[in-house]
Amino acid sequence: MLNKKGMLFIGILAMIIVMGGIAVSNMILQDVFMIKRLKYDMQAEYLAEAGISAALASLAQQFSTSIFPLTADIGNGSYTVTIAQTGGRNMLTSVGTVAASEGGLTSVEKTVSAEVLNNTPTSMNYIESAGNDVIIQAGVHNGVIITGSVHANKGCHLNTANGQGDMSISNTVTYTNDNVYISVGNGADCLISINGTAYPRKTTTTKPAWSHTPVTFPVFDDAYYRKIADPSLGGGGEYYSASHTFTGATLSPGNGLVYVNGTATFSGTCHINGGVFAKAIVVTTDSKLYQHKTGNYNMLVANGVGTGLGSIIIGGELHVEEALLYSKSDFRASGKKTVVDVHGVITASQNIDLSDFQVVVNYTYLSPNVDLGSTSPCVSLVSWNQ
Repeated sequence: MLNKKGMLFIGILAMIIVMGGIAVSNMILQDVFMIKRLKYDMQAEYLAEAGISAALASLAQQFSTSIFPLTADIGNGSYTVTIAQTGGRNMLTSVGTVAASEGGLTSVEKTVSAEVLNNTPTSMNYIESAGNDVIIQAGVHNGVIITGSVHANKGCHLNTANGQGDMSISNTVTYTNDNVYISVGNGADCLISINGTAYPRKTTTTKPAWSHTPVTFPVFDDAYYRKIADPSLGGGGEYYSASHTFTGATLSPGNGLVYVNGTATFSGTCHINGGVFAKAIVVTTDSKLYQHKTGNYNMLVANGVGTGLGSIIIGGELHVEEALLYSKSDFRASGKKTVVDVHGVITASQNIDLSDFQVVVNYTYLSPNVDLGSTSPCVSLVSWNQ
């Protein structure tokens, strides 16, 4: 039989073993919890990084703050991306959140941030911009109302006819390599107003102080947009393999893009729900083209090279709800009672010529929802911070 001391020893030893077991169990539980917490932390961080990547992909096509907050659910977690713009800097913050159920946790969050640079072609900041000259004339039968800014990398020429004509430009007019020329006719109703300053009849002046750095233009990849439009290449729009005349047509491509491998000519009254990508675009005399916004391809792009290509020519009426109008050569409107009514951006690598006194002009700047493609990425990464 054990004496009292032996029994006491055995009791103490058993107690030590039990306490040691409890300690070991607690350590194991803590290690398990730490491993699970580490797993949740990694998942949350991966989600936050996925959010930054998704934001970069969206901003590369069009730098727009309207996409934020950008959110998505992935598995048992989610991310939310926001943007802060301060002092010309663009800071993205992505919070990844994972639902948790162990150790009293309900969720785990990790934050990843990145600074990005807006590389959107600067011509997109103007209602009207040209690589060479912008020529606008207000005449007997027309008024010119431009809500936004105008720029020419060469010179801007703003005129009214002698008899009558008025022009209003709400914001700035700038040039790079020539001058801004203002010439107001002698008629009683002749007037040009720029950025709140009125230039009355018989005014002839230049504005050398209105100089500004040259604007940059988007670069369009024909193959990219053909693939988007051509069903035979997996696209969801409409594709025409050669020049095509649309007569009294209403175009509603599935993804909003019509691609014409030649000149797209519009005759009669036509409607396009989305946009047109072609070598050249023509609206014939007495015809009307109405563009209605839908999807990501709100554009009228003339991207051809060669004689008669690369131009948008308006001989009738053009009414644009929201779009980017781009000419690799000239944007030109002329003809009897021509109307150009545009909400969006008009930009031409060569000239914008509205010198025919018959043209009625009504432009309002609006940043269009348009996919500029991979050759004109609108964003670059400055830093990525975890």
